[in-house]
Amino acid sequence: MYRLHGKSGFWLTPSLPKIGIPVEGVDLAELTGQTSTASLYTGGARPGYAESASMFLIGMRGAGKSYLGGLAAQVLERQFLDADEYFVEQVGVEIMAFVSQNGWPAFREKETELLRRLIETKPKGYIISLGGGIVETPAARQILKDYMQTAGPVIHIVREINEIRQYFGEIGENTSTRPSLGEPAAAVFQRRQPWFYECSTYDYVNYTGV
Repeated sequence: MYRLHGKSGFWLTPSLPKIGIPVEGVDLAELTGQTSTASLYTGGARPGYAESASMFLIGMRGAGKSYLGGLAAQVLERQFLDADEYFVEQVGVEIMAFVSQNGWPAFREKETELLRRLIETKPKGYIISLGGGIVETPAARQILKDYMQTAGPVIHIVREINEIRQYFGEIGENTSTRPSLGEPAAAVFQRRQPWFYECSTYDYVNYTGV
């Protein structure tokens, strides 16, 4: 498993030799504890990944998956896809309404089904941001592990839990498209963190300066 450190506005991709958005004042070697950044640019590719393999982003809600994924898609000239929006497109109802009508188990089952569909239908040229709770389902975790072992990178977007709490405080934790977590964010983070590590090829640490 590989661990990369980044900063909002700086993206490293494991499947290309060198890519990034320079940020003035950011010393990547200092952030990662390395004497040179060369290995970050040339040594990160996992053997067997096609250069165009789609990348899946996982992590807590509020970690920055959609924001960073959108930036990366622009830089890498790929298509960005938000799995929450894909869910609504495929099912024809907002996530909150689906959960209200059918319950969380049915939502997780459908979410896992759509993850399989994404891997089958969009194997190349995409950066796909997954919902924070995708790792709650054992079957989904296995799908992600199989993908990272054989097909392409799964990148865990990491952000300090206090910053995530502040984010929720600013926008509201319960929105029209994303139902309430139903428990403190710290408790959700503690439960999911081992699964995020289990299912990811890389970490991308999102330093936001909050």
